[in-house]
Amino acid sequence: MNTSYAAMASWNVPQDAESYPLSESQLQFYRDNGYLVLRGLIDAPTLAHCKERFIDICSGRVDPGMITVMKEFSLKDSGKTGEELIYKTFSETQTIRHKGWFSLVLADVLTMKKHFLIHFTILILNFVSTNALFCEEILEFPDDRAITLQELQTTQPKDIVECLAHLGKEQLPMAEATYIWKTLVQYYEGASNIPEKVLMLLHWVTPAIQPEDYANLTLSSIDVVQNFGLNYNLNQAQLSAIAERVREDFAGKNPEDYTYYDLTALRQILCAFNRSEIERIRPSVYREAAIVLGKLDQCSTDVMQGFATLAVQPKAFGVPALSTDSTIEAVGVVANYLPKGELRDPE
Repeated sequence: MNTSYAAMASWNVPQDAESYPLSESQLQFYRDNGYLVLRGLIDAPTLAHCKERFIDICSGRVDPGMITVMKEFSLKDSGKTGEELIYKTFSETQTIRHKGWFSLVLADVLTMKKHFLIHFTILILNFVSTNALFCEEILEFPDDRAITLQELQTTQPKDIVECLAHLGKEQLPMAEATYIWKTLVQYYEGASNIPEKVLMLLHWVTPAIQPEDYANLTLSSIDVVQNFGLNYNLNQAQLSAIAERVREDFAGKNPEDYTYYDLTALRQILCAFNRSEIERIRPSVYREAAIVLGKLDQCSTDVMQGFATLAVQPKAFGVPALSTDSTIEAVGVVANYLPKGELRDPE
């Protein structure tokens, strides 16, 4: 059965926001939790029509119009079809202005043993509380104004994508970073489909990427690698996962092929390499990048000793040069791992 828009227009859905005044406690509950349940607000026949309409859209029997249908990526190989694959549906405009108030309708579909339950929660809230944010508005935030998780949840995925460079430019709380990352994965229907031009703009969203996610990413571009090489205080598991991708993807290069630009892009990723890999870097190239590599943070002793081995090579600095204050300063933290006895301590 196809449920038409004409039929939908006759459903018993509240038309007047002012007919459903909310108490202060209800408004506070929404502010604290981001949702509000009004039980019995929509009658059973209307919900049945909604269910039919949802299935019609998911199965492709009707034109979805302005509605975007988002499939659940994890079910792509499950053999499921139609509505069984749908993660959520949403329209480009989810807020409707009505007499100075906004009605926000959220449809959440739960799947269990091929039975589908559609929960409709109609939130009638003050304009300030529920107005969805657009990228243009986010860009106008003052420098000291950070976006909140609740605000992100009202922002369309396409606006999050458009504003990614701005959203990730400063350190984010993990909840916000995780929400942005999951939105990107869903928007592109899988991490493997996220374009390089998006990956290179992640910045402080990067800490939200779990080690297992990197198996689905490709780090072949130096611009993408440069994003992941910055210091986001990633844990060892995350750095190791990134390093593994670099070994497999990065332009087919081995350590002995790295250039100055490669080393300055890799930066913190090098901390997840082993000493033998570090020592395969050409000493002359290390010398060019020494000032940058001398600022690496929380690398293992093994890795730093590898850099120290490079530093004393004649084509890098050599032992005599490393006895000068200026050179010791240039190699930065690597100086702490230079062979003792042969070099004098900097004054």
